[in-house]
Amino acid sequence: MKMKKYLKLIGNVITAIAILFVIKKLFQTDIDYSLLLKKGNILPIVIAIIIITSIVILNCLPWRKLVYILSSVSIPFKEAVSVYTKSNILKYLPGNVFQYVGRNDLANRMGIRHTDVAFATALEIIMMVFSALLLSVVFLQGAVMEIFITYRDTFIMLVMIAFAVIILGTIVVILRFKDKFRAFLTRFFNIFKKKNILSLIGCVLYYVISTFILSLSYMIVLVFILKQDISTDIFVYICGAYILSWLIGFITPGAPAGIGIKEAVMMAITGEVLNQEAIVLSLVVLRVLTIFGDVMGFVIVQLVIKFVERKTI
Repeated sequence: MKMKKYLKLIGNVITAIAILFVIKKLFQTDIDYSLLLKKGNILPIVIAIIIITSIVILNCLPWRKLVYILSSVSIPFKEAVSVYTKSNILKYLPGNVFQYVGRNDLANRMGIRHTDVAFATALEIIMMVFSALLLSVVFLQGAVMEIFITYRDTFIMLVMIAFAVIILGTIVVILRFKDKFRAFLTRFFNIFKKKNILSLIGCVLYYVISTFILSLSYMIVLVFILKQDISTDIFVYICGAYILSWLIGFITPGAPAGIGIKEAVMMAITGEVLNQEAIVLSLVVLRVLTIFGDVMGFVIVQLVIKFVERKTI
């Protein structure tokens, strides 16, 4: 019991530190906040934040399902959403890994294997990347290949690093935890059983839909906040450009929140239909709204949980 209390205390301290980094990030963001307070911009800003907040909260559903498939432990939604939204705040800590490590608090709470929680997170990342790549290819078509050719050195480096990490990690695990690794492989192959296929497809579909909806929040910033004239024939194209810029920023190491990478990719793809100032400012505004959405998701979940707990006492 004492250990759980200490772990909870440490978790609360780390979360508090993460919130301080969130505040610091807001102050460091190069944006004129008066833009967000203009009368005509308040409604689209509220809508964009509601969209982002909703996705932050709902994203725990496919992750919760993946944890269940791997561990066969049915996790209460309250526990899953609490851990998920809390760890989501930790992504603002330097290192960009604490959000994934924080999810393993679920293992401590529910008695689930840490490897199952970690692998569920790995599957989530793979599905998110696949969904973003799929939408990018569909929306942008030939432009995707041009971007990959432009950044081929970066992609080659990423592939080499990924293969090296996977190979070395596998060798170390096999040598150090031979029996446990064999048991993990058995559980891994179980996720592809017939009974789980529909659930896996459902998770992928969720990420496809949520990724597209997030791109719509970017369009809200462009059209209703920055008042850019976007014709219907390039609407989907710009959505695809944003999704691809997010994807490349997400998978590029050393780029916290894709800063710098997103702007470069967006300019490369949409430079002929959007001016440079609009691209940079739109991404900065969306970054600010995303921070608010992340914080709101965490706060709403914690308040609702405390309210429900008081009602049940």
